[in-house]
Amino acid sequence: MISEKYDFTGSDEGTYFEFISIGPKGNIIKAVQFTLIDSIEQTYSLGLGDRDPITNQIDDEVVTDSKDTRKVLATLGEIGRQFLEFNPNAKIVFEGNTESKNRLYRMGINRNLNELNSKYSIFGFREQNLTWERFNKKSDYIAFTISKIK
Repeated sequence: MISEKYDFTGSDEGTYFEFISIGPKGNIIKAVQFTLIDSIEQTYSLGLGDRDPITNQIDDEVVTDSKDTRKVLATLGEIGRQFLEFNPNAKIVFEGNTESKNRLYRMGINRNLNELNSKYSIFGFREQNLTWERFNKKSDYIAFTISKIK
């Protein structure tokens, strides 16, 4: 993954990260939160949104359109990589709240699939048959998981 990324900061617990997305609408604070949803399986939900600098509220429904999607996705990928390095038994689950966001996630995975497959196990959730399957670049998914290959 040679893509250009934003610098980011993280919490001491390693479950919250922020970076600044720079685009035509100005600087937008992006927040990434990992939330434990299954302690037995060590499954974490990944959330991404814009943090309002005044209220500190995180909005994961906003469409910023800062024209830096690749850089944001590359940064998100690097944050995920670091999270899994510090939590090697964890599984990250993520989904877009719109079809277009899921398409962006799929395209980001596709761009780096060869490298990702050498280190990570990636699955997609198919809405048609309500099952998880090994990620296939030609399939549409409504959610994704990624974990380190052991």
